[in-house]
Amino acid sequence: MNERVNVLTLKWGTMYSSEYVNRIYRGVKAHLERPFRFDAGPKSHYIYEKFKSEPDDAMNPEIYGTEQEYMTHAVGFDKVSFWPENFVRSFKRSCTWPWPLNHFLVPRMKRDTHILCFHGFPTPTQAIEGFRGSKHIDGWTLPCQWVKKLWEAQ
Repeated sequence: MNERVNVLTLKWGTMYSSEYVNRIYRGVKAHLERPFRFDAGPKSHYIYEKFKSEPDDAMNPEIYGTEQEYMTHAVGFDKVSFWPENFVRSFKRSCTWPWPLNHFLVPRMKRDTHILCFHGFPTPTQAIEGFRGSKHIDGWTLPCQWVKKLWEAQ
């Protein structure tokens, strides 16, 4: 496949430093075997302008449950192609164990995962250190050294 694809990440606010965006770029460059366009700057992309034109709707969780849902809307759902389900997996939804196992077992990555997504909490650095920020004990994770190896490789 030589068709060019767009990789879009929106750097917004102060939660994630530019180092996170740089790591995403380096990971895409190292592992995506086709031409791509990487866009990480909200001011250089029309999604930012769309967000500015409808901030109340964009920030309303009853309309868009997550920032990813808003971005899909802003791009135009008919223009979005999703990866196969096993290609991109959520760390917190597919790697962590359910309670009470999460207190005894280190998170694991499924073999057929190609891209590991961190959305919300824990962040990659929190997963490496072990996460205790959730109000609920089922959201805790033990320190995860395999995430550290992947994170530092980028």
